[in-house]
Formats: sequence, structure tokens, C-alpha cells
Amino acid sequence: MALHQLGEVAHREDDAAEAVRLVGAALALRRDVGDREDLAISLEALAGLVAADDGGLAARLFGADETLRARHRLPQPAGRDVAVARLKSTVDDRVLATAWAAGQSAPLDSVVDEALDRVAAYRS
Repeated sequence: MALHQLGEVAHREDDAAEAVRLVGAALALRRDVGDREDLAISLEALAGLVAADDGGLAARLFGADETLRARHRLPQPAGRDVAVARLKSTVDDRVLATAWAAGQSAPLDSVVDEALDRVAAYRS
């Protein structure tokens, strides 16, 4: 999806706010059309983008991504381990485990809705 790719470009150009906005928009569209594999890709990408500012949200997104991938037998993306390691280096282990488990067990739509609410606040 073009929005997601534009978000990746914005990230490479160090425009964090635009990257979050674009990947968030892609996440919303992918959820609305039911594209599970690309939804997982956007969950993981958004988690990586917000990790430095909101480790709890990033952990919930990674947890939701992990559950979605397991449920639909989707492959793990290359580079995921690096993003998760980076998150683990910035968030307390207990906080990380709690948020990750919350993302795994929460309804996917509620995790996506929370992420979209945070994306809107990120831009403000």
C-alpha cells in the first residue's frame, strides 16, 4: 500500500511525525479492508516508529502483531528481532511483559483503535 511505503520513506528521511501519520493511515485502511498480512506489517512498523516515545504502546502493538501472525500463520518479517531488541533496551522488563501480554490478549480492533488514537495525539 502506498501510504505504508510513503511512511517508510518519511522515516528514512527522519520525519518521524509524518512517518507515524502515514503508517497509521495505512494501518487503519488495512484493518478496514481485512488485509491481515499487511495489517501485521503495519502493526510492526508502527510499533518500531513509536517505540522511543511510547514503549508501552509499542509493546502492545508487537504483542498484537505476534498474535495475528500466529493465528493466520503469517511469516515473521526480517528485522523484527532488531526492533524488539531496541524496544527491550528502553523499557523495563516487567512493563514490557505486561504491555506485550495485553497486546496479545486484547481484541485486535481495540489495539488498532488505541494506536490510531495515539497517532492522532502524536500529530497534535
